[in-house]
Amino acid sequence: MKTARMIVCAAALMTAAGPAVQAFAAEDEGGPVLTLDQALAQARKRNRSLVAERARVLQAQASVDQGWAALFPTVTAQGKYARNNIAFSLPRPIMNAAGMTIGADNLTIQPIDQLDGSVTATVPLLVLAAYPALNAVKTAGQAAQATFDVSESSVLLSVAQLYYAAVISDEVLAARQSNVKVAAATLQNAKVRFQAGTVTKVDVDRAELALVRAEQGQREAVFGRQKTYRALATLTQHQGPFQVQVPNFPAESHDERSAMHAGSTTTTSPSSTTPGRWAPSLTGCSSMAVRAMPSGT
Repeated sequence: MKTARMIVCAAALMTAAGPAVQAFAAEDEGGPVLTLDQALAQARKRNRSLVAERARVLQAQASVDQGWAALFPTVTAQGKYARNNIAFSLPRPIMNAAGMTIGADNLTIQPIDQLDGSVTATVPLLVLAAYPALNAVKTAGQAAQATFDVSESSVLLSVAQLYYAAVISDEVLAARQSNVKVAAATLQNAKVRFQAGTVTKVDVDRAELALVRAEQGQREAVFGRQKTYRALATLTQHQGPFQVQVPNFPAESHDERSAMHAGSTTTTSPSSTTPGRWAPSLTGCSSMAVRAMPSGT
């Protein structure tokens, strides 16, 4: 009796909290559909790790340009204007061809407005130390580009995995909600049959316990779905709610995989001759996930 009372109390609590969980799940749904290509494009453009790696690549390229500067000619031009307080000049005699003084003028030493300018050109002929330094910065630039490629591949792979995990979490949540409906209908049926006297109170308690387990599984599915969606939104830096959908694969690619599978499973074990075992589709993954769930009936 004590165990039955605990089951009934737990069922009452779960039933009271059930609408809140369904409302919370409904708030999490909605928003535009985010395709796999859009998610990959957003991650390639907005992911913070890739933005930082892209900045490091630009920094390495700037270092390469700086290394080339030591081997290029350098031209420097400078101009200056000065305003003097007084002008200073010296008298200078003017002489003719015979050496006789015929007059005088002033030789300006310091004008009131003074303009100065200079142009300097430097051409490196042989700079032995610049070539190893240039090779070093080129190698550093190639290493930065390779690091960026590795980081980009890792981020895109994580985005694809999370995207498919989000699709599977939607399917799992739908299955959990179906289990709750089936368990609720089973409990109602058990209550009616108990009132009719065809079943015992133990059967009703079992149906209530199955409903509690189904609602708990639904909550776990909701929380797992939200966790997956948050991780995907963090990697892609997507703002606002969104939904995912199952990518549409070309039919010819599937036929090619089926033909390759048919030709490669002639000498395998009996367990490997099942169609689609070596190339499971997303629907197969979802079906396996659903079959692994505890039934609510």
